[in-house]
Amino acid sequence: MVLPIRRLAQQVSSLGAGDGPEASLQPEALHDVGVQEFAPLVRAFGDLGRRLNERTEALRMLNGRLTALARTDGLTGLANRRTFDVQLSEDWVRTRETGQPLGVLMIDVDHFKPYNDTLGHLAGDEALRAVARMLIAAVAGTPYLVARYGGEEFVVLMPGAGRDAAEAIAQDVRRLVETLEIVHPSAAYRRLTVSVGVAVAMPLEGDSPDALLAAADQALYEAKAAGRNRVVMAASAVSEGARKR
Repeated sequence: MVLPIRRLAQQVSSLGAGDGPEASLQPEALHDVGVQEFAPLVRAFGDLGRRLNERTEALRMLNGRLTALARTDGLTGLANRRTFDVQLSEDWVRTRETGQPLGVLMIDVDHFKPYNDTLGHLAGDEALRAVARMLIAAVAGTPYLVARYGGEEFVVLMPGAGRDAAEAIAQDVRRLVETLEIVHPSAAYRRLTVSVGVAVAMPLEGDSPDALLAAADQALYEAKAAGRNRVVMAASAVSEGARKR
């Protein structure tokens, strides 16, 4: 009788240690030695093991969803600011090591506050979702990351994109948002538009990606100051290697 009890204890210990499905209790291991009195207990522990495994799997799936939510903007479904910051750091190091350029677009929805104030926040939210869809369409088939930077600002991270490629994507973004034909009563164009600042750099040892973002942000400011609904390339110098890609 000692052997079946020992087996039962070992299986219960494995179950408590969370060793996975293989730790479930096996009634036949005790039936073989003729100790039928233990069968109900073994079945009870077996049921408990199955329930624990089911709950463990449910928790694993929930953790996966929470991880995804932590990386995603709830309104647009794009990557969020935190995800962008992490990816920017990684791409900065990677492109520096491979000798590739790194491009960034800073995108702002023109006159968004008046749009929100006039048509309401629900309309504003839907407009931001529509802009997000156009950004995704503009980078379709590329490895570029599109993220919501905050409020009505978006950003596109483009590893490997030189000046010409980055500007082409920026113009696509601007045109695609125009095609939405979202009516904006208080805007000069009478429709929702975006302004885009573009910056491209060849990351070098000792440089910071913050300078790249600052250049794109300055270009965005110049696009807005020049009348909005336009693309401006950052005035900062770009190496010939980045310019030719």
